[in-house]
Amino acid sequence: MLDLCHLVIEKLLKAYFIKIFKENPPYTHNLLFLAEKTNLINFLEEQQKDFLDFLQPFNLRARYPVEKDSLFRLLNLNKSKEIITKTKALAEWIKSKL
Repeated sequence: MLDLCHLVIEKLLKAYFIKIFKENPPYTHNLLFLAEKTNLINFLEEQQKDFLDFLQPFNLRARYPVEKDSLFRLLNLNKSKEIITKTKALAEWIKSKL
């Protein structure tokens, strides 16, 4: 699930990059890097920046079974709902810039 939350935000940041620069975005999964390259970082609130930082490690880690097991142990229903809610809010915010 966290890898999908990461993916949603990554793709929206890349869409914003394309809108601004009219070219393909850099080949990266680094959310903070993409936010910096598009200058969106300057408009994010601190909790949004913190959330990008929180999601960052889940892109690659979640693809490997051993890592997935450790991630699943960190999650419970309430934490999962919180992450999904934050992802939706940030996704809507980025979409509003498109």
